[in-house]
Amino acid sequence: MQNKLVPTTLFFLNLTSFQLRAQDNFKEFIEAGVADANVIYKAYSDPILQGLNYGFSRGWYNTAKSQGKLGVDFSINAVIAYVPDKDHPEIIAQASKVIGDLNYTQAGEALIPLLSHNNPRTKFYAAQALGRIKMIEAVDPLLKMIETNNDEDLYIRHAGVLALSRIGLVEPIVDLSDHSSFSLRVAAVLVLRRMANENVAVFLKDQDEYIVTEAARAINDDFSIEKALPALAATLTE
Repeated sequence: MQNKLVPTTLFFLNLTSFQLRAQDNFKEFIEAGVADANVIYKAYSDPILQGLNYGFSRGWYNTAKSQGKLGVDFSINAVIAYVPDKDHPEIIAQASKVIGDLNYTQAGEALIPLLSHNNPRTKFYAAQALGRIKMIEAVDPLLKMIETNNDEDLYIRHAGVLALSRIGLVEPIVDLSDHSSFSLRVAAVLVLRRMANENVAVFLKDQDEYIVTEAARAINDDFSIEKALPALAATLTE
């Protein structure tokens, strides 16, 4: 990966016009140019803003010399800021976020491999985007991401749960009721809860008390899952 040195002063002078052009034309750019992942990850405005942030955080100073009446300090400084290239994890993460916000479904296949990326933010935003575009092919990779995460990063689990609930497939989630992974069974309860799906009652029979409790809460809390209330009531006699 090659470092790019960008004169921050130049970006500051052109930032306003750049932002207007970028905001107006980015959707058209995506629709016209996305053929593969390399195009998807092209830098947008975030690298420039990040470079500005790096530049503005250093090099500011004022002289201690007193000035006469109406006197001012005037100086010209050049600041060189590092802007990451398209392979930087944060660039990939933000590009994924934009794809999700635009609901650009054609980018789904390029997002799926990012679920196994070694950067948590990249995985998080890829999962979010896949949920927003309702990528059915992403269900198994999302479940694999949750299982591998093993509840170590709750943000990753949340991203996976939210994505799966937005995709909306019930059967593969219910099928997790007899899975050996505790993390996957917990995630399944959370997904079905978000979907307000009565099949969450299946997890009332789980051998783990925590999962049974979460299933009961899913049925009873908020506005309740009415069709699952009889199954919850039946647990009182067990």
